[in-house]
Amino acid sequence: MKKVLVVQHIHEEGIKLLEKEVEVIMASNINEETLIKESKDCDGILIRTTKLSGEVIKSAKKLKVIGRHGVGIDNIDVKTATEQGVLVVNAQSKLSRDKRDERTGYLRTRISY
Repeated sequence: MKKVLVVQHIHEEGIKLLEKEVEVIMASNINEETLIKESKDCDGILIRTTKLSGEVIKSAKKLKVIGRHGVGIDNIDVKTATEQGVLVVNAQSKLSRDKRDERTGYLRTRISY
């Protein structure tokens, strides 16, 4: 089963949507060392405001998609993600149920390839 590391708390409905398709792993800490260890076998990472460094991205050899819950992607090393072939997506505003489903769907779809 595919795995998604959820780095920071998201609404329970979002977790339930993900759990229908993937194994959800909740990060135990947001420091870089922990994220490197816990993302090692993950296909996706879902973050909010945590900085996601190039080192974390490079160490996650199975990583296919990074989802950002929030405006912008300035807390993600997009250059490294692009070099590694990792898609970066974000939700730019408060999400309606349809938009939440759509963004969660991006994660689920991308990691299934």
